Amino acid sequence: METAKDFYRKGFRLGVNFWPRLANIKMWKEWNEQEILDDLKEAKNIGCDFLRVFILDEDFVNAYGEINVKSMAYMTRFLDMCSSLHLKVFITFIVGHMSGRNWVIPWAPDNNIYESKAIMNFSKFVEHFVNEYKTHPAIEGWLMSNEITLVKRPSSPEQAMVLESVFYGIVKNLDPDHTVSSGDVLSFLQQPPNIRNHSDYAGLHLYFYDNDLLRQRYSYGSLLNIFSNDGSVPVFLEEFGFSTNQGTEKSQGEFIYSTLWTALANESMGGLVWCFSDFIGEEDPPYDWRPLEINFGLIRADGTRKYSAEKFLQFSIELKELENMMFFQSFQRIYHEISVIVPFYAYADYTSVSEAYSDYLFNRIPNPILTSLLLCKMASLQPTVFYENDLEDHINGKKLLIIPSVPTMRATTWNRLLKASVDSDIHIMASTFRGSEGSVPLTSFHDSFTHIWEKLFGVKTITELGSKGIPYSGNIEIIFTKEFGPFKKGQHINMQAFSNTYYCYSIEATKAQIIAVDKDNRPVFTYNEETRAYLFSIPFELVLTVDDTGKYSKPFMDIYREIARRSGIKSLSTSTHPAIEVADFSNGTKNICITINHSTDTVQSTIKCYGINPMMKMGNAKYVKNCREGIVIIYPPGGVALIESSL
Repeated sequence: METAKDFYRKGFRLGVNFWPRLANIKMWKEWNEQEILDDLKEAKNIGCDFLRVFILDEDFVNAYGEINVKSMAYMTRFLDMCSSLHLKVFITFIVGHMSGRNWVIPWAPDNNIYESKAIMNFSKFVEHFVNEYKTHPAIEGWLMSNEITLVKRPSSPEQAMVLESVFYGIVKNLDPDHTVSSGDVLSFLQQPPNIRNHSDYAGLHLYFYDNDLLRQRYSYGSLLNIFSNDGSVPVFLEEFGFSTNQGTEKSQGEFIYSTLWTALANESMGGLVWCFSDFIGEEDPPYDWRPLEINFGLIRADGTRKYSAEKFLQFSIELKELENMMFFQSFQRIYHEISVIVPFYAYADYTSVSEAYSDYLFNRIPNPILTSLLLCKMASLQPTVFYENDLEDHINGKKLLIIPSVPTMRATTWNRLLKASVDSDIHIMASTFRGSEGSVPLTSFHDSFTHIWEKLFGVKTITELGSKGIPYSGNIEIIFTKEFGPFKKGQHINMQAFSNTYYCYSIEATKAQIIAVDKDNRPVFTYNEETRAYLFSIPFELVLTVDDTGKYSKPFMDIYREIARRSGIKSLSTSTHPAIEVADFSNGTKNICITINHSTDTVQSTIKCYGINPMMKMGNAKYVKNCREGIVIIYPPGGVALIESSL
């Protein structure tokens, strides 16, 4: 099985999810070769090298898995045309869900796709199709479905994983040379601990909204980090985009350009925009009741290019420049020795562990893990993420482990962390809480954060047994009792709980230093020097998820930065503006720093590069000057600058 590094060295797979402009989803029923060829040529002209293409199953197969010969002939012609234009294709099999509607799956008319008979008939179809096209030069990979868990939610994760395992086994046996994945949304079929031996990569479909647009834009790269499991799993931004029925074409273009660069900087295998074109045929299902779906395209329904097509083309040209520099083969991403840990309940069911933990602390966007990554990146830290059950595989070489807003973790994990802190000089930064009420309802109080409070954190819990804990609501105020980085003794910082109440442990420091207290002089932020362990008894990453203003994040970004400094984190590139994400790549003699403005405003930042003699090489940002502090750059909304320096 190829590693994430192997996939990344092959380059960035830039393309679109494809239906033709005029026929849309009726492509196979109303085959028009010239129309399709014209669209393929335009896709190539704007910089596409890869297409994700869909088999609308009712056009290709009957209830018994028998093949429609005419549709197969159309597929052959389609792949031949793609090959002639040097376009590579990912084929998607079960198109039961598409553009907000469920479509007929002939071998599972009641959507009983996980039952044995349906799997057998699906297997016949897959075998026939893969055997027919596995040697075709246009084929790049095979996807089991388009968002299969939206067609029908399985009764258990294992039920869906059986189907994926059968699909993966059949395809890999017939065609070991091409990639295979699930094509699902952000479900258990994409989570790294679940896809081993079932999928070659985690393919992310990302559509989400947030009034804090800086947080929204940062989250694309952070989600790639989460699903990469510290670089052990290949990740692919398989679908993303917004409809221009919702906003301006300029906003769409800025978003697509910055998100493609974000995917590249965070080591995605590629990025496929949804979708190639807008559609005519508003009377066709599903567009009549889903007008949103008509205008996601880079190309308008009349065939003219949107601003997003021009930005896509710009990225394509810059990508070719990177390829000419042997970027993907010669340069390697450098991360700080920092990892955020995803707790065990985020991706597996455990008896007596609340399902709400997974729903609100992991599956919800934003969530505490994304907030933790946001604070790191705003502080110019470059972290990775790994999953709690993989701790032993990923802990070596780390200097700081962050455990953001968790109500509990496994007992064995705590003892492993204690050993690592003592034996390997690893610093630990954790925040916790007991429960919450309001828009984030986590009311399972029958849990414990840890069983080694004093050994690891140098504190003991003095919460009265039977109580929910200390309630924090409204304005939550924190007062520093000593100097801590940029914070002075007696300095106040605050955050807003808005409509929520957070119930927290009452703690007493035994061996730990008290860094900060609440307004009632109760310790809330401590440090145990013996074990290098920081503890925050208020779940500030969780609290910040309900803050749509973004104005409460900065002091907590500064706390993260100071803890990283005290943990001995090595110096890499930094930005003076928190909206600028920095990503360093090195080949041993040169460093390339990719910098991305995640703000929707024009901003100026000074980039202090890892290395010497920095020079801006490409991007749409404006170089201002070099100075002693670094290189000064003005970034337009969603702007990018790639800076090269010598090591």
